[in-house]
Amino acid sequence: MSRWWVAAGPPEHWQTAFNSGKIWGVTDKKLTQWEKLSKDDYVLFYATKPVSGVIGYGVVRAKFKQYEPLWPKEIEEKRVIWPYRFEFDVEYCLPQDKWVTHRITTKYISAAARGFQIVKEEEAQEIIQRLSSRPPEHKVIERGVSVHERIKDELVQLGKLQGFIAESE
Repeated sequence: MSRWWVAAGPPEHWQTAFNSGKIWGVTDKKLTQWEKLSKDDYVLFYATKPVSGVIGYGVVRAKFKQYEPLWPKEIEEKRVIWPYRFEFDVEYCLPQDKWVTHRITTKYISAAARGFQIVKEEEAQEIIQRLSSRPPEHKVIERGVSVHERIKDELVQLGKLQGFIAESE
């Protein structure tokens, strides 16, 4: 049976995770939780301040230990801080420019979002339902930017989020 987890980290770590093969990592302190993580478990993506909420969710595909720095802090310090990693597929993620305004939070998930841990399925399902039931936005097209160019930009962002090499023509 699949479990639900919450993985919390700064927005810039989520950007790195999405742009580097959809990989997340945890410290030695979270080894016990990481060992319980299984393929096909679900993970809520929680971005810490200034976002402070769930920005999306995905499915775990594999887990592994890695000795190569990935996140900017690891690269800067030339050491691995989050060695216990897992790869995930994105099921849903808000566009980055909507993280602050459209993120989902509850008292439960705010209290649970302390690194990496299991969360109650009913709480996770409530968040997923709230994420997917956001009313569509009325977009104002700025003068000078064609609808075609905006769609191309959004498709490039979507492709990158899904792990493809995406470039505008």
